[in-house]
Amino acid sequence: MKTKMFKIMSDIRYVLAGATITLGLITFGCIPERDQGDPEVIDPSESATTPESTSPTPPSVDFSAEAESMRGWDDLCETADYETVSGQFADVIDDVRSINDSGAEGSSLIQCIDDLELPRQVPIGGFKLWLKPYDSNVAAWEAYTSEHRTIIHNFHDVDIDPDVSFDVSGDGTWAQGEVGAFETPTTKSEGNKSALAVAQGDFYIVEVLMRFDDDEEVLRSDCEPNSTDNCVMTAAYMAEFLADEYLPGLYQRIEDRLAES
Repeated sequence: MKTKMFKIMSDIRYVLAGATITLGLITFGCIPERDQGDPEVIDPSESATTPESTSPTPPSVDFSAEAESMRGWDDLCETADYETVSGQFADVIDDVRSINDSGAEGSSLIQCIDDLELPRQVPIGGFKLWLKPYDSNVAAWEAYTSEHRTIIHNFHDVDIDPDVSFDVSGDGTWAQGEVGAFETPTTKSEGNKSALAVAQGDFYIVEVLMRFDDDEEVLRSDCEPNSTDNCVMTAAYMAEFLADEYLPGLYQRIEDRLAES
């Protein structure tokens, strides 16, 4: 009985000692004191990217003159620098064309398309760039948040998110943007691996799609196959290239062309 009582008293002393240490740490700022009644605040930049999480609506700015100038671009491929993308593949041949289709409600859809094939004339996929101007930054923002951004998450099928995604918002270029990689071919992707980027400039939106065969002959141009790397192109590799290198350069080329017009 005395042994049991001694143990109980020892346990009480340990609990009191622990409480005293914790109180001291709070007093000296080692552990931040938090009101348990306040809800937890989560930084939106740390939350998962979903079609529902959007940035605040920006103040409206009229870009109708710039949009009208952009609608007159007959050769988007001059600005697209498609060879930067196709150059990531080893031994491919470009087949390029530009399209300018008039759209409804004061906007146009301008395209640059590059159908890629291997030297033995076997198609492996293709590069597509869509550029769509709007008469104001708010109109572009609304189109991005309501339509374009969800393309990343519904590209193959509803409720199928990309295997890997990259956020390109707030990097000093794009107002909003995301790049997704889809490694598993589906019927909707026409049996191809895919990397898809959607981004908003001030008053315009770009979509970049790179599709390519899920084939061991579709290789990256930056390496030689060896025992540790077969150099096969992956959607994740292409998506990272679009996010880190292609999109920043594309933004600058678009802005430079606008400044010259």
